[in-house]
Amino acid sequence: MPATQSRSQVPIPLTYALYDKIYREDILAHAYGQCRANKGAPGVDGQDFADVEAYGLERWLGELALALKEETYRPEPIRRVFIPKANGKLRPLGISTTGS
Repeated sequence: MPATQSRSQVPIPLTYALYDKIYREDILAHAYGQCRANKGAPGVDGQDFADVEAYGLERWLGELALALKEETYRPEPIRRVFIPKANGKLRPLGISTTGS
């Protein structure tokens, strides 16, 4: 994007050129693997990686891809927790759901 062009001036096709990559199952599988490796905590829905794998990872990724492709996907609220900092204060941390 040129320095003189704001985000609101970016043509809509650019958005769609990126969006169609998001729901590719190989991209979703890679993102899932990255999140799994991070050993993240469950979000507000309480669903963890074991739940997803018990449901069937391919099935879960397929359903997520379909919801993204059909533009029916709606993210869940973020779970807010506070983690301690070295100086004794607390830092807010947002934990999204597995699907988000």
